[in-house]
Amino acid sequence: ITANGDVCRGLWSAVSLKGTRCGDGHSLISGLGPERMGAMLHLNLAGVSTVTDDTLAVVAEQCGALEHLIADRRVDVGPQITDTGIVDIAAKCPNLKSLS
Repeated sequence: ITANGDVCRGLWSAVSLKGTRCGDGHSLISGLGPERMGAMLHLNLAGVSTVTDDTLAVVAEQCGALEHLIADRRVDVGPQITDTGIVDIAAKCPNLKSLS
């Protein structure tokens, strides 16, 4: 927030949680809040092994302006991202240009 109370535009436009260790990807994302998530254009979740379809549902609901999403996983263990999560993102993020 600036001296006159304006929110700094672009501050949350690119967020990297790459490799973040957490027990619950859904809580990790939800904890950012809708104001921050609504400003995101780029979100990097690479290596966060607890990202699931539920996590992507939160991203889809709150990151409507999202253009780039990275959800690569280093190891194929734990919960999975399925077509359901990808379809949710595609349906609710009309500006999405890349998904990996």
